[in-house]
Amino acid sequence: MEDMGGDFTPGTEQYNHFFKYHLREGSKAGMIDTLQRMNMNKVSLDRHSYESLFSLFARTSDDPQSDEILDGLLCEIENQHLKPSAQTLTYLLWTYSRIGDIEKVKRIVVLLLEEPDKLTTKAYTELLTLVPLKLTEFLKDIPQVLNHLDRSNISIDGQLYNAIFIACTKLKDPRGYKYIENFRASGITPDAGLYSSIISFYASQLDTNQVLSHLRELKRIGLKPRPRLYIALSHFFSALLYSFRRRSSEGTLTAEMEDIVTQCHSFYDELLQQQLSPEISVVLFKPLLVLYNNMQDQEQMAYLIKKTSERHALELKDDPEVWSILSKSS
Repeated sequence: MEDMGGDFTPGTEQYNHFFKYHLREGSKAGMIDTLQRMNMNKVSLDRHSYESLFSLFARTSDDPQSDEILDGLLCEIENQHLKPSAQTLTYLLWTYSRIGDIEKVKRIVVLLLEEPDKLTTKAYTELLTLVPLKLTEFLKDIPQVLNHLDRSNISIDGQLYNAIFIACTKLKDPRGYKYIENFRASGITPDAGLYSSIISFYASQLDTNQVLSHLRELKRIGLKPRPRLYIALSHFFSALLYSFRRRSSEGTLTAEMEDIVTQCHSFYDELLQQQLSPEISVVLFKPLLVLYNNMQDQEQMAYLIKKTSERHALELKDDPEVWSILSKSS
């Protein structure tokens, strides 16, 4: 980029046009060149300048040079006592959460929550996405984020709904029911990810009817569950089966309970076909084995043991109860 000739020196507004051009082109080199020329000509950056810079360098945060520039820009904007826009803070939150810089994430979360009325759809999405990223120290902030969202009038898109469902699942927050109703009324077509998040939420609430109903719908329309749904359902079905243990020993399972056991076993067969950690299937193997043992269903027990040993070593042989059942069945 060349400065204009004569006595004319471009000002902040003119340089911002260059920033926007390089942002559209995705040119980091162009951005750096423009920034250096502004510094050389002692032209100040304004909020729009910072927004363009943060937007581009956040996309390339795996580059050490980009990290260094971002850190410098953040210090600079704070030293100038400029309040970063919600959009700028969102770019930074996205960047620092994904590279795992917890201290900077904490700073950005505090700044975003200082002015909740200015939070955008994207900002809410990034805040709630801190949950599945396993940044567990921020779980205490999530109810506050949901409270602000409840009072806001922002438009909720599919990405934000997905983040809401995941957060409500993690926190076992029943507000997920309200947001599922709103989602259905929105007319957004759910994909496999959204279906998985909705079913995982129902599983966290131990809502058997909704879990089974949505699972059938998911299969009917031919969508493949996400891995996290298999994990959630393993724990859900495991909890259900354990609640049936006494009645299975007494031989008093209802027809509805027996149908659920059948669906659990069908899900277990499907689970074994996935390329998931063996620990996930083990969650469901023990309660199924114990239940069939209580019901004295030798045929299903033999099938269960054979299918499991084909896919994985029987990980629970050290479990006294499992070992006792396996010893008797061998």
